Amino acid sequence: MGETLPVTEARAQFGRLIRRVCHGQERVTITARLRLCGLVPQELAMLGDALALAQYRARQVGGEVVGVPRSGVRARIGPGR
Repeated sequence: MGETLPVTEARAQFGRLIRRVCHGQERVTITARLRLCGLVPQELAMLGDALALAQYRARQVGGEVVGVPRSGVRARIGPGR
């Protein structure tokens, strides 16, 4: 399930908590004045990415997104990049 920490304790352990959430895919909940706040678990970030991709593909199907050919990308960003 994960661990719940007050914000004062979480501040002192912030680097370790971030590593646990990112690499261990653990859930860590932080409380501030008895209100729950949370670090975003890896799985929620991946769901957000999947949602953004699904929305983009839906716009593509609807004709809202126009792709740029590879040769056009170079022209847009300029030479030497």
